[in-house]
Amino acid sequence: MEGSVKRANAVVLAACVVTACGRDHPPLATGGEIVVREAYATASAAPDVSALYLTIENRGTGADTLLSVATPAGHAMLHTVEVRNGLSSMRPVDRLPIDGGAQVRMRPGAYHIMLTGLPAPLSAGDTIDIETVFARAGTLRFRAPVLTYTDVVDRLERDPPGHR
Repeated sequence: MEGSVKRANAVVLAACVVTACGRDHPPLATGGEIVVREAYATASAAPDVSALYLTIENRGTGADTLLSVATPAGHAMLHTVEVRNGLSSMRPVDRLPIDGGAQVRMRPGAYHIMLTGLPAPLSAGDTIDIETVFARAGTLRFRAPVLTYTDVVDRLERDPPGHR
C-alpha cells in the first residue's frame, strides 16, 4: 500500500510539474544569469516604426545591466514612459539595470524598445532578429515574432507580472 501511495504522489507531482512547464515561456536566449523570454514586436502602426517588448530575468544574486539593443531591421532604442501633470511621454533610457533575483517585463506604458527607421513596415506573422548586450551576461541574440498590437497586449496581460 505504501509503495502505491508513493507512486501516486510521484505521478501527481510529475503532472503538476508538466502542467506548470506548459504555462512557462521558454527562454529565447540565456547568458550568464540572464534569461530573455516573451519577446514580441508590434506590427507597424506607421511605415517605419514599431515597438518591442520582452521579459528579462536575472537569476543571479548580482545586478546586471542592459546596455543596448540592436536589430538589422532598423534602429532600436530603449524607452520608458513617464507621466507628469497627467500627460504621458516617452523618454529614452541609456541603460536598464536588472537587480539580482529580479525580473523586468517590458510592456506598453512602461519600459519598451522603439524600433525606428524600418526599411519596410512589420506585419503580423513576420519575425525580427534582436541582439541585446548586457554588462555581465554579454551579447544575447534571439528572434521575436511580430504580432498585432492587440495580440501583444493580450499576451502580456494574460500572464501576470512575475509569471515565469
